[in-house]
Amino acid sequence: MIKRIKTSKKASKYLDAIQNKLKLSTKASILRIALSVSLKDPVDPLKNENNLDSNGFEISLSTLYGDYETYYKVLIKEHCKKDLTNDEIIKYIIAHIERGIVVVYGELMTSNSVEQFINKIVGVEVWYI
Repeated sequence: MIKRIKTSKKASKYLDAIQNKLKLSTKASILRIALSVSLKDPVDPLKNENNLDSNGFEISLSTLYGDYETYYKVLIKEHCKKDLTNDEIIKYIIAHIERGIVVVYGELMTSNSVEQFINKIVGVEVWYI
């Protein structure tokens, strides 16, 4: 049974940049944000999967999930609209993190403030004067 996952080198680089800019204490929180952002996209993240390297950041699934392992697994299955094995869920978790981290990085680097970034990723439209 898989207990740890690794991101790609590119995702790891983005993860470091995001953590530095947001000054978050853990990378797990950023990975959860990336996963959540990716789940908003209805397209299957494995559809355009490129064979990514796994030379990046390593994290245990228990740290990633926290107390919400069942919740994350249900979200992945619901997004796929089918039942999945544990190994398939892990593939989707990694794919969602890889896709989401690119979106999070792009939004953060093009935002004028952390507040604007947060509003963008949660989908809140705010007009600044």
